[in-house]
Amino acid sequence: KTLSLFSGAGMFDYPLHIDPDFSIVKAVEIDKAASRTYKENIGDIVENIDIREFDYEGEEIDLLWGGTSCKPFAQSNRIKQFKNHDDFDLIYEYKRNLKKTAAKVFVMENVAQAFSYNNGKIVEEFKEEFPEYDIKTVVLQDCLCGGYTLRKRAFMIGSRIGKVAIKLFNKVAKTVGDALKKVNKSWFNYNDFTLPREETRKRMSLIKPGENWSSLPKEYWKPSYSLKRTHSNTLRRLELDKPSVTIANFRKSNIIHPIYNRGISVAEASAISGFDERFKFLGSLSERQQQIANGVPFFMGVTVKNIVKEIFYKSIYGQTICVL
Repeated sequence: KTLSLFSGAGMFDYPLHIDPDFSIVKAVEIDKAASRTYKENIGDIVENIDIREFDYEGEEIDLLWGGTSCKPFAQSNRIKQFKNHDDFDLIYEYKRNLKKTAAKVFVMENVAQAFSYNNGKIVEEFKEEFPEYDIKTVVLQDCLCGGYTLRKRAFMIGSRIGKVAIKLFNKVAKTVGDALKKVNKSWFNYNDFTLPREETRKRMSLIKPGENWSSLPKEYWKPSYSLKRTHSNTLRRLELDKPSVTIANFRKSNIIHPIYNRGISVAEASAISGFDERFKFLGSLSERQQQIANGVPFFMGVTVKNIVKEIFYKSIYGQTICVL
């Protein structure tokens, strides 16, 4: 039985939802559009509320699951970082819910910088405040989990019912081409893409697979372009035969389709994130795009779910099931 916090559109929760060994009894998400997407794909168990106002009352929880905001730790966030960011206190909200539920196992997801911040202070604080848990951290890369992207995320896993064993077997990476060949007109978000302006389309036409804005002739550079400041995924054209770069907000960065002179669609970004035609994103176009940018890729979520599943099976049956 799982309580999901900071649930987003449900991308991280979906591997739990389709596994009969798990039951999500409640999810909490502040974003209205993401909550609609969660409800559409997983069920009417999501509460659209600020976590600071949430107080769980219900059945005993086995698993506390979710990722706090990465904004205080993201390298791309140069304005406010760490304790100066308004979202920094969300870590304390996670702790509050862990104390309240006394879950047997917990998983907290974030960017790797969150757990290395201040020489690992956040992890050390968890170990000091929750000594009954065996706590370990791991950084995963989606393509090594069997996914289609280079995205990396960090996970803190704690257990009070046995040791946390993280034995990973690198999977064969899939490619952008593998993902895109799944997408057809039956996908709910098939036509969800931003049409570029003519000048943007011209820039896109000059960029080859694997290249980005910096390969443009100088006369096509925007005044804002800077080798030191402009993100390397700006106007990045994907390559069919390689895993995708991290799918952050692919509209803002103008990640280019490997063949066409346009950005990738919501359906294509969803497929590259490991999902199939069953998963539907709701809200405005920009909200749908941002939901994918915020989400955990499917195969990475499966990997973490299986680590947790091993802990429970070891506790209940005295043996592992080798699902990794």
